[in-house]
Amino acid sequence: MQSDDEGSGNGGATMQAAAAEAPKAKAAAAGRKKTKRAPNAPLAAKSAYMCFCQDQRPAAKAALGEDAKATEVLKRLGAMWQALGEEARGKYVEMAAEDKIRYANEMSNYDGPLKVPAKRPAKKDPNAPPAAKTAFNFYQMEARDGMKLRHPEAGANDISRLVAAAWRELTPAQKLEYDEKAKNDKDRVAQELLVYHANGGRPAT
Repeated sequence: MQSDDEGSGNGGATMQAAAAEAPKAKAAAAGRKKTKRAPNAPLAAKSAYMCFCQDQRPAAKAALGEDAKATEVLKRLGAMWQALGEEARGKYVEMAAEDKIRYANEMSNYDGPLKVPAKRPAKKDPNAPPAAKTAFNFYQMEARDGMKLRHPEAGANDISRLVAAAWRELTPAQKLEYDEKAKNDKDRVAQELLVYHANGGRPAT
């Protein structure tokens, strides 16, 4: 039977080994080049759920009325999908399968890169004020978690598409709240930059 001292020793050794590996993992992550989708690369195949949303969005919007918010339309689509039986979902499973074939065919004729290096921004002074957020940034921060709850079947890419689609459907009046937040954040950055430059590149104390 292993003694407590032996167990503690093994645990300590494990912790030391993990601590020794941590800087290596951090360095490896830092060394990875950031990439983005190549502009001419085929678009990824859509899921059955995304095919359903594209097909049923007009019906969902019509049922709610023209004044319905995009988030309400997406919430209704999520409920409609949940209520859809396996047989009815078959149509969208087939559409997704066809889109998968489309993607495979396009890939067979594509010899370019799927990813290209993302442009690295200039190294930022850690003391400099963070950049101002856009109106869409504020909307995305607010809408993303709710979108995940309403559309549990959707993957990360689908969630991003749904959020972007919801943003595009907002009226100018509905965007005012986020425009105001973006304006205030821009003013915040301007004020912080004044202090930053006045202090010779040092944060306010």
